Amino acid sequence: MADLRNIKIFSQQCAKAIAAILDVEVTITDQECIRIAGTGIYEREIGQEVPHTSFFREILHTGKMGMIKNVRKEFGCKKCEKNYYCRELANIGFPIHKKGEVIGVIGIIAFNEEQREILISSLKKISEFIKYINELFVNKILLLEANIRINEKFNETLENYNKSYSFDSIIGNTPAFLKIIKKAKKISNSLSTVIIRGESGTGKEILARAIHYNSYRRNKPFIAINCSSIPEHLMESELFGYEEGSFTGAKKGGKLGKFQLANGGTLFLDEVGDMPLTMQAKLLRVLQDKKVSKIGGSEAVPLDLRIISATNKDLEEMMENKEFREDLYYRLNVIPLHLKPLRKRRDDILLLANYYLDKTCKDLSKVKMIFDEEVKKWLHHYEWLGNVRQLINVIEYAVNMCETNIITLENLPEYLFAKKHKRENIGLEEMVENYERDIIKKYIDKNMSVDEKKEAAKKLQISTATLYRKLRKYDLLK
Repeated sequence: MADLRNIKIFSQQCAKAIAAILDVEVTITDQECIRIAGTGIYEREIGQEVPHTSFFREILHTGKMGMIKNVRKEFGCKKCEKNYYCRELANIGFPIHKKGEVIGVIGIIAFNEEQREILISSLKKISEFIKYINELFVNKILLLEANIRINEKFNETLENYNKSYSFDSIIGNTPAFLKIIKKAKKISNSLSTVIIRGESGTGKEILARAIHYNSYRRNKPFIAINCSSIPEHLMESELFGYEEGSFTGAKKGGKLGKFQLANGGTLFLDEVGDMPLTMQAKLLRVLQDKKVSKIGGSEAVPLDLRIISATNKDLEEMMENKEFREDLYYRLNVIPLHLKPLRKRRDDILLLANYYLDKTCKDLSKVKMIFDEEVKKWLHHYEWLGNVRQLINVIEYAVNMCETNIITLENLPEYLFAKKHKRENIGLEEMVENYERDIIKKYIDKNMSVDEKKEAAKKLQISTATLYRKLRKYDLLK
């Protein structure tokens, strides 16, 4: 833990204050008899060890205040190795106590008769004064120790937090999933914008956080904003902030926007496909200029941050329908990452289920549980339209309902079976999608060149952009 060596500057300030008030010289040593502070001639000896025969060593040993009224004449001084050339006339040693332990000595030294008289005649007042100085030392050290513990706890928490968002914490073993993780690792330290595509519940924000916390920006802010949950009239102030008095209801002192809060780190624009067209233009301007101005402000603040966006919308179709700006799309779509729905990662379902079962049992202080074989089969074949988020919720429900250590079908939510029953009758939309997928597979080979794909698009009488959108949709791209 901390000691006097950790507060050398404070110790020197105290030594000078005592010397100025009492008009004497002061030296302070630690528990190893190293001089850590001093005034007058002792200032030159800071960092040196006091003599082995020094009076202060006795103070450290006994833990009691001591005084030498007549240096060189008293018995203890006659043994001192500096006795013959010592200029001190008198001194007092005050032990510094911390929780019953002697951690140092404050020495008050007289070099002339007037100073010596002050020490002798005012010993009681000086002792009382030094008692308060002792408390200052102890409180300073205790405060420093508390700060050390807080920093250690913070660093431990930060380390655990970073680990919780490491790529290793993202569960999955299917080839397509591992390919996405490999790509995400490659671009973690890049400045390029990233867009994460995928259905709701596939873990887009978790992947975004993993990219941030495994980059050189890991100790800077990760600020997330859900573009679908903020009313259009509030979105500009949320993103860019505002100055005091810029509009009715503006807070005193104004407000920082998400861009400034994320400066130096990462801004995560979730559900960016739901951003109104008017805001898309303003967002594009900020991304181009790399500067942001608050509403009602004139100063443009330079930005150094990374943009990661996410959406479950078909942005290509939205562009065709003039619902999403093409220029913003290309600004955001530098590095696209596509997370597949859980029903297309069936080999990962039980892996995820077992992981979240163990985690949920720990979180809810339940005994370790397992799935019976019927549940395993059922989990594997269920459609999971809500993806990983739905799977987690189902497992939490089951853990709460289970009264043994084996989860059975009876422990699962009833609504799941109704959904499963309905899936047995495939609807028209899914029939069309299945037919469309089969047709495209006949015309397209994954090893085709770009020109060959353009020719295939002509034969299918669709645009090349539409063809690529459908290839992504049906996982037919190489």
